Amino acid sequence: MFQLFKKKKSKKDDRSLTTELTPHPNTRPSAGDVKNQGTSQSLFISPLPLPTGAEAADHNGSFIEVNEAYLDVGSSNHGKAFQVQAAVFIMTLIMIVNICLLSLIFYKEISRPIQPMSELDARFERKLFGSSASDLNITLTREPSQVLITLLSKEGAGIFATWLLLAGLCIYSIVDTTLKKARQRPLRFHRQRREVCFFNEGSDRPIICPWEDVVAWVSTSTGTNGANVMQTHTFGMAFEDKAADKYWFFTQGVPMPSMGLTQWEAIRAYMESGIEALPDYVVKRIGEYEGLHSFKANRERQYYSFAHSPKFWFKVRMLDFSESYLGMGLNFIWNVMCWWKFPYWVAEWDHKYSMKAMPSTIDDWSKPLPESEWAKPSALSVKHTKALTQYLSEGGEFMDYCKERLQPDLHAAMRAENKAQSDNASKTDNKEDKIA
Repeated sequence: MFQLFKKKKSKKDDRSLTTELTPHPNTRPSAGDVKNQGTSQSLFISPLPLPTGAEAADHNGSFIEVNEAYLDVGSSNHGKAFQVQAAVFIMTLIMIVNICLLSLIFYKEISRPIQPMSELDARFERKLFGSSASDLNITLTREPSQVLITLLSKEGAGIFATWLLLAGLCIYSIVDTTLKKARQRPLRFHRQRREVCFFNEGSDRPIICPWEDVVAWVSTSTGTNGANVMQTHTFGMAFEDKAADKYWFFTQGVPMPSMGLTQWEAIRAYMESGIEALPDYVVKRIGEYEGLHSFKANRERQYYSFAHSPKFWFKVRMLDFSESYLGMGLNFIWNVMCWWKFPYWVAEWDHKYSMKAMPSTIDDWSKPLPESEWAKPSALSVKHTKALTQYLSEGGEFMDYCKERLQPDLHAAMRAENKAQSDNASKTDNKEDKIA
């Protein structure tokens, strides 16, 4: 998602070398910088789109569209079906357990005597009938309809209300993620212009940022849920809106930091070298989404694997249930308890609702350019891309290169830029003083 960050105005006295050498809201961080904030640690891998040595990959399925001119990166619906399956499975399991408990309580209630028979009642029955119910082993029981009504009106009502609350929370979570995704359009990386276009939520006004100015990072945050220490990992990119003096942030959760690096490397490879630089399996997956066709494809793949592999009775492997009869049975039960095709129907609805077309305000910018008009990489980018590629081939590390060779050049350029801005500001102040 995108988050807004307002840049703070810096005073002239604050433009010290120390401020320029560290990640700070007033100045862009450098590749190779590490920023610690609370329990979070962030490793910056740009600006300057340099090779990191990681493999180019798209594990999240966030590459939506690609051609010779641009690449769209956003949030796909991969994982939506499983989100619905997990929610429905939990609701169904709780309902089955509650029905079993209510059935057990019902059975015990109708079998329980209405009240213990006193000795006086037993004597009265003997005088009246010649024998008592206790002598004949007769158990006085409650009426089943009366027991059922009482049970459903008391225990059943509470259980059903709790289940409805849980179902409401699950539905809210499923719908909320779809609505959030629908409010934000994808990022568009135009390799021929060497620019990135992004839109604020609910806005059709495109904001264009130079490709070499994009700030990217991977971060790890440590927290606790009260019982265990947990870590969450994030891949993020920041885009400067110079006209509004703001930064916009695109963040995406990743299972581990290395996957954030591979995601960035895939974007960088496309922007620097085109579609040919992306692995074939990444290109084939672009534009794929989960839907009813996914359910059919998964079943056919599983049945084929089961039919053409050795048969076991009890062998079960995580994420692959096609190796044994037990696994196939468990998979069938799982699909039944998840309401069969229902999760994939929700995933298809999610895709149709959230994947909206880009606004017409970006049509002209998105068009391909003649090769003679393609933007060229900066001299600094060409220099360090070549040097870093050689450095990595010799066994060097990305971080070491950034600290030893890249950052001195970047900091010198930043100091020159700050000095130029300061000189321009001074000239403007002098002109205003003369006019006054």
